[in-house]
Amino acid sequence: VRDISADGRLIAANSPTLYAISGGTVTLKVVAGDVVRQGQALAEIDSPELRSKLAQEEATLAGLEAEAGRADLDAVLARANASKLVDQAQIERQAASRDLERYQRGYDGGAVPQVELAKAQDSLKKADIAMSHAQKDSGLQTQGASLDARNKRLLADRQRAVVTEVKRQVDLLTLRSPFDGQV
Repeated sequence: VRDISADGRLIAANSPTLYAISGGTVTLKVVAGDVVRQGQALAEIDSPELRSKLAQEEATLAGLEAEAGRADLDAVLARANASKLVDQAQIERQAASRDLERYQRGYDGGAVPQVELAKAQDSLKKADIAMSHAQKDSGLQTQGASLDARNKRLLADRQRAVVTEVKRQVDLLTLRSPFDGQV
């Protein structure tokens, strides 16, 4: 066994063979004797199976992109609703605080019984608890909606990669000359 290194030109004089990734109806773009350049289309394969797969994958992608858009919108709505609940809890707390101040002044003046003052204090505590829960719920709803939207976007990105691969396979159905030469 010997190794030889040489510069030169390869001529496939007998019958070079080209392969395609899928079967189908072949349409020849050149005939025997034509001069071809590297990258020139020699033949096209019409593969209904692969084109159908591409159409299916593109339809799936469109559906997943729509779901991702809807999830983004749902996330915005969840944030808005959570913010609204926090704002309402703050308003209820302010109202309870004002009532307590009013009852405190009335109690100090002797016009309001201690039971009414205690009820106002309890109402303020309830409003504080409600506001605290509304703030926590707001954070959780925002986080959950953002996570759902992210997952939908990731699914759409995955499907986009599948579509890109099938498009690449469809593009490979056009057989191209690997080098300059004559058919």
